[in-house]
Amino acid sequence: MTATVQKEPRRQTHKRNILRGLAIYKQNNSRFWFARIWNANTKKYVIKSTRETVRTDAEEAAVELFHALKTNSPPVDKKVQFNQFAERLDRNQDRLAGTQRSGRYSRDDRILLDRKEDGLLAYFGNWDVNEITTSSIQEYLDHLDDRREKPLASSTKNKHAILIRKVLRVAYDDRILQTLPLAPKIPKADRPRASFTEDEYKVFLETIRDAVQKEIKVGGHLLTMEFYYFCLWIVHNFLRPTVPECFQLTFNDVEVVDEAGRPKHIKCFVKGKTGYRKTTSTEAAVDFFHHMKTKIHPEHQSSDFIFLPHIKNRQYAWRVMRQFFEYVVEVANLKVHRTTGQNRTLYSLRHYGIEIRILKSKGKVNLFGLAQSAGTSVDVIERFYVRWLGLPDEMVENLQSFG
Repeated sequence: MTATVQKEPRRQTHKRNILRGLAIYKQNNSRFWFARIWNANTKKYVIKSTRETVRTDAEEAAVELFHALKTNSPPVDKKVQFNQFAERLDRNQDRLAGTQRSGRYSRDDRILLDRKEDGLLAYFGNWDVNEITTSSIQEYLDHLDDRREKPLASSTKNKHAILIRKVLRVAYDDRILQTLPLAPKIPKADRPRASFTEDEYKVFLETIRDAVQKEIKVGGHLLTMEFYYFCLWIVHNFLRPTVPECFQLTFNDVEVVDEAGRPKHIKCFVKGKTGYRKTTSTEAAVDFFHHMKTKIHPEHQSSDFIFLPHIKNRQYAWRVMRQFFEYVVEVANLKVHRTTGQNRTLYSLRHYGIEIRILKSKGKVNLFGLAQSAGTSVDVIERFYVRWLGLPDEMVENLQSFG
């Protein structure tokens, strides 16, 4: 009696994306490479053998097959091409940039659109927007990974997917699309910036005061108490240590609220990455601001920048403060976070400010109000701050109680 031999099912391996709508792969039951080509007319993939066993030869053969198929296909009407709606989106965002939205609002998206080799226009430019599906977007993200030694970070992939949907939204509003495709699910790997513990923060401030006493120069600039108050300003105002939020800030942009029945605090009118907003500080920030006006810059004008006003180039002023920070954390042996292994940056001060506000309030702070003042969202605070903090002592005691 002859035994029946079971054939192994065909399995695709070694897949490589070559062009938009073109990939090659191997099958476990063949020594040849196969080309998979998207046919815009039939809305289906065409599978053809390249009759080549060497990958580089297979890529050349696949490109020839791809262009041969495209030659026989009618061109996509320009009115429904992806690039038409991308240009419209870019113009719309340009009008909002610097007014209702951050100056980077359109610039960051334009970089993703225009990148020559694997930008959105290079990949989707001539596509009919009706052909772009969730799986098409996923294939594009896979294409980005295939071109790199390491896969893109989840946050970067998410930016690409969001931008694709923003372009398609323009087509949807024009009634070219009946529905918007869902964005593929991109796993999130939350990696918050390294913060400080309360004890580490005290050491950090002590190191600054010591450097001021010793009249230390960093990069040719004298480290003074101005840097000390700059750090306190970020922690107690929850500001991003960026040019728009800190180094464009003038004395005119700050209002001290000192009214009967209300805690003293500072309101800053800042332009951050989420647009214009008014921030609300802790009470301690009022004293720091008073020192800035009376001790650091006693002859200031209301239109002067608050930090390093003698430096007209604001980007350079930011670099000076960053150099001061890097010097201090190096001297204090605080450069690397002991748990995550991440290097601390100026942003670590903002993270510490938000975290310590949650802890010192014994968990009672209104997260929505804190998020609004910090120019972020409750979701971000919960993902990057609360979940890494653990419970305050009072809440731990409550958790242990039996009523």
